[in-house]
Amino acid sequence: MKKQQILMNFSNSKPQPNITADINEQREALLDDIWALINQRAARVAEQACEQFTKQYPEYDHGWYAYSFLLFQLKQAERALHCIDKAVALAPDTAGWRIHKAHILWLLNRFDDGICQLQWIKKLPDSTSQLIELASVSNKLGDYQVAEQAYQALLAQNDDQLTRAQLYFNLGSVQRYLGKIAPAEQSLDKALQLQPTDTEAQLLRSSLRKQTLTDNHLPQLQALLDNPALNPLQTAQVCYSLAKELEDIGDYPDSFYYLQRGAKSRRRTMKYDVGADVNALTTIRRTFTQSNVDGWRQTAATPGQAIPVFIFGLPRTGSTLVERILSSHSEVTSAGELNLFPWHLHQHICAHLNRNPADKREAVECSTELDLGTLGQAYLQSTRAYWQNKSRFIDKLPLNSLNAALIKGALPQAKMILVKRNPMDTCYAIYKHLFTQGYPFSYDLHELGAYYIAHHQLMQHWQQILGESIHIVRYEELVQAPQLQIEALLGHCDLAFEPQCLAFDKNSQASTTASATQVRQGIYQHSLQKWRHFETQLLPLRQQLEDAGIDPDFA
Repeated sequence: MKKQQILMNFSNSKPQPNITADINEQREALLDDIWALINQRAARVAEQACEQFTKQYPEYDHGWYAYSFLLFQLKQAERALHCIDKAVALAPDTAGWRIHKAHILWLLNRFDDGICQLQWIKKLPDSTSQLIELASVSNKLGDYQVAEQAYQALLAQNDDQLTRAQLYFNLGSVQRYLGKIAPAEQSLDKALQLQPTDTEAQLLRSSLRKQTLTDNHLPQLQALLDNPALNPLQTAQVCYSLAKELEDIGDYPDSFYYLQRGAKSRRRTMKYDVGADVNALTTIRRTFTQSNVDGWRQTAATPGQAIPVFIFGLPRTGSTLVERILSSHSEVTSAGELNLFPWHLHQHICAHLNRNPADKREAVECSTELDLGTLGQAYLQSTRAYWQNKSRFIDKLPLNSLNAALIKGALPQAKMILVKRNPMDTCYAIYKHLFTQGYPFSYDLHELGAYYIAHHQLMQHWQQILGESIHIVRYEELVQAPQLQIEALLGHCDLAFEPQCLAFDKNSQASTTASATQVRQGIYQHSLQKWRHFETQLLPLRQQLEDAGIDPDFA
């Protein structure tokens, strides 16, 4: 049916007294036409059709859902929310409407309200499309137990081999977040039986445990690397898998060979200038001085608000370990790696200053003109879902290390914790990790060194101008004298020592970071000085750090 003809159907769809056709049948036919338009991506005509349909049938929840679905696809979240609210009001027990509303609320960064919508759902829906949306939104909102159930339900419904492979991969991912390491490996084994060339699944499976000489995946990975159909990212994923498993069994020369090969393959796919990042970090250091930080008006915390605890630093330095220790305390919960402070910072620059910074340096300069109290309140309002009736919540986004001065100005009651590690161990740990997104400096050792130096200089600057507002946790000291360091950490957060902070590996809260597997193992020291297995290969990096005045043997 032509699009124009569908719209004509609406104009003629009002039943006449002498027409005996079933109104419900006509209504469903019109709704089918709307879904056809949506599936054809005929957005303008579909929107007109939805508008007419909901006027014609304002008491029909399915029409409001279709309208909301279309607007959600168009990223018109506020209008989509208005429409799904109509559907929920008409049919409050319909799980699909609650799931979709939660998805819209996620898009609006209203995570607490989104989680509340999921709590209305008493049983999983039977509809495949609704299960898919439930799995997606529960994943995004951090309700991984619901996501696990949704993926298992979808597997029970689906016989398609490639679809099942993807579902098993998704299931393994959330099981890893939940600390179910053995089930995660079983799920990934099944995914790879169905789709052996899934290089992302190979990489995730290799990361789940330490491989051994008698139990590893090296033959499969070697064979897969010979596949000429692999693209550069897939090649990198296989190489990083090989590097990890070879390091596990002590074959350090071959491990580094594949690591370097994988990093080069990944770097070739990226358009990146480390100089721009170095300049941005230098601009931050020069912009935020002692005088302007001291001049900020300190706003009092609003009673009843939780205190944010920002844990930051470079990735792979032990910040997840610190997070797990701290979140084991009865007064603390973790929100994970939130992007909310940088998001609100950008939103405030655009909305309150009517500016759209062209680059990072301009964004830094704009940030000095903001009303930081307003910024802080916006951040707190958007994090309410994570408070969970606790007095403190953790925000563990590593790159909040660039925002320390702004955090101090916007949230003077916040606690800040900088995690540091031996420079060479830090750089090697970053270099050997294939990040899903971000950290483009990590795939070339010289670029990594340049970024490390600029970041180190900025952290030194923060320590100088913010003083005791930032508590330093040194990874080496933490794993060698845990109780002493944990007591100091808790003291900085105005918390009394609790024994469960030493038994953090029993913490059942999900972890979605790259260290999600390691933090289930408790405190260990075998990661100290790992870089020395590759001392020859890392010699140019060591020299680069020394030339910048950084002692590579000191954290």
